[in-house]
Amino acid sequence: MASGIVEPSSRESQEEQSQAPRSGERSKLVQRLLDAAPNLPAFITDLLTTQAVTVAGTEAAGFVIERGEQQFTLRPIAHIRPDESDAQTRAAALAAFQEIIRPCVLQGKDGAIEVGPANQENEPQYCLVTLLRADVDIVAVSAVITRCLDVNRARQRLMSMQLVAGYFELYNLRRSSEANKNIAQSHQRVLQLSRAVADADGFLSAAMNLCNELAAAAGATRVSLGWIKGRNIKVRALSHTEEFDKKQELIVQLEKTMEECFDQEGPVLYDPSGGGSDAVTRQAAVMSRAQGGHIVLSLPLRRHAEIEGVVTLEFLSNYQVSPKVLEDLGLAVDLLAPQLYDRYENDRWLITKAGLSARYVAEETLGPKYWIAKLITFSVIVLLLI
Repeated sequence: MASGIVEPSSRESQEEQSQAPRSGERSKLVQRLLDAAPNLPAFITDLLTTQAVTVAGTEAAGFVIERGEQQFTLRPIAHIRPDESDAQTRAAALAAFQEIIRPCVLQGKDGAIEVGPANQENEPQYCLVTLLRADVDIVAVSAVITRCLDVNRARQRLMSMQLVAGYFELYNLRRSSEANKNIAQSHQRVLQLSRAVADADGFLSAAMNLCNELAAAAGATRVSLGWIKGRNIKVRALSHTEEFDKKQELIVQLEKTMEECFDQEGPVLYDPSGGGSDAVTRQAAVMSRAQGGHIVLSLPLRRHAEIEGVVTLEFLSNYQVSPKVLEDLGLAVDLLAPQLYDRYENDRWLITKAGLSARYVAEETLGPKYWIAKLITFSVIVLLLI
């Protein structure tokens, strides 16, 4: 590890003289840790920089632990090296860091490990390792190379690094709080959609309310809902549109787009700029071109694993359909599909309900399920009649 490591620019005594300016630098770095980092790599980089400044480090590296069934790997996520060494030298340094860190992870302990001989000031080289935990699981590791007089000084500096590592728990708490907040907001939106369906008078009114609420919640330019009729899908509601001609070109193309989703039994996303789903999007692409390059998303409405309808949302071309948006919309339609089905069933004519009920009883009676019990029952009835 000693090869390729940048030598420190000050001795132990010189560090004490420069303590004031370093304290100001640490304060700025700590403030960055308190601010909301956009992602884990950015936070690890800030944390590592703060630790390196705190212990007068000459090189530092951060790793994320990726666990397999029987072993784990250390994936580099940050590397701070003040010289202009080439990629090969940096790769060798990261590999050396990994060899030093691995025993610490296996033992579950931080460490101050001597890794290089003393310099002219009689200061050996140490690698200070801190394990970063989420609850009780080790999820990341930070390591800093520094020089000091002896192992006791190294352990003192390790304690300073451990204090800085405590900000990782704060970061996890913040992320957990934000995740819970997003979940609460998602559930609130679903409840609003459910209320819009529940307060409607009849199936068509419920479908219209759902389209309007989905358009407002998701920021879609138009939301349409189609329902299975026989082997086809018929558009039953459009957002902010009470009446429409079922034979107009837009409605026909919407039905083709919905049938494309129904045939594949899963979400279909077409984005003209790329990044859509892996499903077949031929009809969705035609729909997008006809509407000036809109992003088209179709989601199946399921009840007991059976698709009863399809919802199609259209977005402007600059809209970002993130995985979080897809997850929230999928959750909403999955929860609301049974309510819509109940409204659809209740709106049918009484004679239609009676016919469907009779057909269901006949299917259950003559169907292949429980054929042994049915055969025994039929035989007993025949014997009684004889």
